[in-house]
Amino acid sequence: PCFQVGDRVCNKASGRWGVIADEPMLWVEPGPSPSGMRGEGHWSYAVAWDGQLGLTIRYAEYLLDPESVA
Repeated sequence: PCFQVGDRVCNKASGRWGVIADEPMLWVEPGPSPSGMRGEGHWSYAVAWDGQLGLTIRYAEYLLDPESVA
């Protein structure tokens, strides 16, 4: 896993900022993608996005950047 609880992250797609929440990381097994190709496995994190009053949303690791990169 690339991230730990408390790490600041940015969503690559929309530039939203948040923090990796104190919830378990989940490993998502490889499976079929919408194109029919076999997708790769990845880590999934609960992220508490800034301005969302503590609500968390799960995001795949490949959709997130560390704050220092964004």
